[in-house]
Amino acid sequence: MIRVKSAFITSFIPTEIIMAQYVCLECGWIYDESVGDPDRGYPAGTKWEDLPDDFKCAECDTKKSDTHMWQRLD
Repeated sequence: MIRVKSAFITSFIPTEIIMAQYVCLECGWIYDESVGDPDRGYPAGTKWEDLPDDFKCAECDTKKSDTHMWQRLD
């Protein structure tokens, strides 16, 4: 007879994913992570940190790499 012990693996599954918004300080355009920018190839849920450094504001072309020109909205 072979005995097999069962193992239970528990993991933390978040019930809410926090999405942020970032405002371009040059023109006021807002990048919303929950919406993304699908017209430019960034689907809903794309986090700010996952956008490339050459990502630009949809209104005035301010680059994401110009960090002093973007502010996270709380």
